[in-house]
This record gives sequence, structure tokens and C-alpha cells, in this order.
Amino acid sequence: MEKEFYKNPNLDINILYMDSKRITSKDYFDNLRDLYSVQLKNRTNDLIITVDRFAYDFVLNNYNTIFKNIPVLTVGIENFSKENALKKMA
Repeated sequence: MEKEFYKNPNLDINILYMDSKRITSKDYFDNLRDLYSVQLKNRTNDLIITVDRFAYDFVLNNYNTIFKNIPVLTVGIENFSKENALKKMA
């Protein structure tokens, strides 16, 4: 995905790596939430793309504080629940 996105000079891409397959503690995710809040505070994003279950859950759990009103495209997850997503993003 990155390789294709970088081919387009009109796209401003911000990729955030969570490293959540190695670190899964609540403290870690709380720190990521705080860090991403600062990093994204003054940015305008057109789309959030999550590429695994950890990123998807993180965006849903923090949607109303960090990612509000930004469309989310998710890939690479199983057992998607539209009802759960709508409930968390409401």
C-alpha cells in the first residue's frame, strides 16, 4: 500500500506504526493515545486506514477523541461487526 501511495505526489501520507504485536499492555495503548493526540492535533486527515485488528480496535476505542469525523477504511480484520463499529463511533 505504501509503495502505491508514495507514487502519488499529491498525497500527504502519515503512517503510524503501533508495534502492537510485540507490546499489548494497557499502559502502552494509553501512551499511544496520548502521543497520537499530540501528533494529529493540528492535522487534517481525509481518511484513516487500519491494517490489522489492533489498529482497528485502537481507532474505534479512540474515535471520538482523536479521529472524530474522519472516515475509516479497515483491511485485514476478521469478524467485522458494523453494529459494534457504529456504536463505538457514535
